[in-house]
Amino acid sequence: MTPLKNLCNILGSCSGLVLLSINGILCVANPLTKKFRFLHYSIWGNETWIGFAVDQIDRATQRFKIVFISEQLEVSNPYETTYQFRINTGESWSLSKTTITCRASNLKKGKNSKPVYVNGDLHWLRKDGSIVAFNPETEKARLIQSQFNRKPGKLLLCTGDNRLTLISATDAVISVYALETDGQWILVRWIKNEVVHQSLPLLYWNVQAYDGKCLLVRMMSLVGSVIHRYDLRANKWRVLGSIPTWCDADRDFFLFKPSWSSVIGLLDQEHSSHL
Repeated sequence: MTPLKNLCNILGSCSGLVLLSINGILCVANPLTKKFRFLHYSIWGNETWIGFAVDQIDRATQRFKIVFISEQLEVSNPYETTYQFRINTGESWSLSKTTITCRASNLKKGKNSKPVYVNGDLHWLRKDGSIVAFNPETEKARLIQSQFNRKPGKLLLCTGDNRLTLISATDAVISVYALETDGQWILVRWIKNEVVHQSLPLLYWNVQAYDGKCLLVRMMSLVGSVIHRYDLRANKWRVLGSIPTWCDADRDFFLFKPSWSSVIGLLDQEHSSHL
């Protein structure tokens, strides 16, 4: 009998830890220390609903939290959506007493729809451009509006310079907005989308990643994908690399910063019976 192939996807990356889905089961791991923790919770089909947060307790110790957001339409008012939150710190799941009800709009799902953790809050992007924010420590939730985004285009929620960032992209221009501490959005950069017109014919393109210093855009054609990098300091585009069609790398991009910190709840291979 041929053994089943393990299906492994990266769901999140935060402060040197990665959140994995292995055959639909969650796993938190540090690739450097090779310590990990399996969480017995099946998330088939709900990958983009899982938020991953890592906090630095002191200079040498980290703690992680995983938050599962669920949404449901209000029976009494079909024009409203209510969100609930389940939290896991490595031992078990607990349902937060916090709920938030707002105008009906589904969470944005699929590629480039991963939640973002910054300044203590997890953020989920909705299809109408608004953002659900939840603090795993205080268990407070709020809705962040983004009224500037009303034109059709591609959206990417990310972080840059330690600020929540929302990128709105069209065939003509890529606009980078950052959320200020007063709750107002400001336009950080307006980038001419030159690579779309240089890469014809295209099957599809999308903004993949942003970190405040560079922006990655993927152009997909029949022969594969080309990754273009825009340097915000030099104000220039260049080709970063390519991905052939046979390569199974059609996934989200993640920023990974290695860490040797001790993580509460992670185990090494000798103390785990899962491997």
